[in-house]
Amino acid sequence: MKSVRTKFSHRMHRAGGWSLLEMTAVIAIMMIMATIATVSLQPVWKTNQISNAYDTVLMAFRNARQSAVNERHTYLVTFLGGTPNNTFTVQRYINGVADANPDGTTTYTLPRGLTFLNMTGIPNVSSQTPDSMGTGGYPIEFDCMTNGVCGQGASRSMIYFQPDGSARDALINGNLNSGVVYIADSVDLYSSRAITLMGPTGRVRGWRLIYASGQKRWLQQ
Repeated sequence: MKSVRTKFSHRMHRAGGWSLLEMTAVIAIMMIMATIATVSLQPVWKTNQISNAYDTVLMAFRNARQSAVNERHTYLVTFLGGTPNNTFTVQRYINGVADANPDGTTTYTLPRGLTFLNMTGIPNVSSQTPDSMGTGGYPIEFDCMTNGVCGQGASRSMIYFQPDGSARDALINGNLNSGVVYIADSVDLYSSRAITLMGPTGRVRGWRLIYASGQKRWLQQ
């Protein structure tokens, strides 16, 4: 009887829980699976990040232009530069004066790890740049002329959307302002995105860098 009770007690103990060795093995398997999942999802996560950053800038441009037309006010887009170069503002002007109300200025910041960046390796010939704007020599390159040469100083990073839908390089009586801005993750050339602006119409278009037919080129989104 004693032997029977001992075997029965042992079976009850085994049925009542896990051994330390079994728990360790389960935890190790779970950690391996989590690591595999994280590694496999990283490219998707990075793609989503760059897409969100691209969408943010594209829609900010389009909304600023449309607001200027609808409200009959000027909207100024300013790229702030600095390190990291990842922030820009959209500010409303009323009768030539910056709107001081809290809702008169909106600040946008790109997701972590992304900046306004013209990565080494993007096409740098004007016939190959997005909408033939500039030479890819600057991350923010506005006030571009028809020959591909872009303006210097503040006009390179400031855009005034006018009530007539155009984009200018100054608040009043400015020149038409066309150009391009680049966005990228600094460790991946093909994360590069670009957004172009046509000054006369305020038209905004988006681009993605791809490799096709043996060469790098910009594909319109």
